[in-house]
Amino acid sequence: MRALPPLLVALLVVLAIAAPAASAATPQILSDRVANDECGACHIPFPPNFLPKNSWKRIMANLDNHFGGDASLDPKTRDHIAAFYARYGAVSGDNVLRVTETRWWRRIHGYEIPARVWTQVGSKANCLACHVVSRRGAENE
Repeated sequence: MRALPPLLVALLVVLAIAAPAASAATPQILSDRVANDECGACHIPFPPNFLPKNSWKRIMANLDNHFGGDASLDPKTRDHIAAFYARYGAVSGDNVLRVTETRWWRRIHGYEIPARVWTQVGSKANCLACHVVSRRGAENE
């Protein structure tokens, strides 16, 4: 039996190490039931680490004009969800309000995806059109 070339072994090790980090960045069911249910009533509930805490704070402060719609919540529910995103949001990152405008999202999706795909899925924020997620949060592509 022939040994694997050292470069191939190194590549396999890097991929094995990177795999858990990559899966942590995939869409998941939120651990907070209130945030999952309320946000998920209209769109996929984005995990907190998809945006920095400051971005989540700005989003939660302007729910009456939530990307052109009214996503107002009662104060108790709003404060609960805001606290969840404030606690678990990314510590740093792009100062944007849309996940699809982050450098991370653009790097992952880039320009190699044909425009017809975006037309078929309806929105770049429709993650579940391409990424199948189980209730436990594991990706099943």
